[in-house]
Amino acid sequence: GHNDSLQATKHKNPLNFFKAYASLKKSLEVRDIFNKVERSYVNITLSGCLYNLKTTSGEDAKKMLYYELKNHILYDLGLTQYPKDYYFSNADYKEMNMILSTSYEEYKKARSLTRP
Repeated sequence: GHNDSLQATKHKNPLNFFKAYASLKKSLEVRDIFNKVERSYVNITLSGCLYNLKTTSGEDAKKMLYYELKNHILYDLGLTQYPKDYYFSNADYKEMNMILSTSYEEYKKARSLTRP
């Protein structure tokens, strides 16, 4: 495996993925091509944010990341302002809205009920 990859070391810096997505967005805007790839950016970035939440280990880190997503990251990356049909994944759209509207404890309880 890649023991020094961003995914492997994310427990040390759990917000690195956010910095990478924000940097990518800025780069696309500077190059004046963001509007051409906006829908793909929004969907890939949302999926990546949710993946990072699901795969973050440690209860404290997961809770911190949940509230960062809820209060800052999803807004700062511009992922929340689109109509439902803009999102490729209905599951991602629903999960984003659950994060935006519930506490971490409510989210955890709901996730445990929906797991197979």
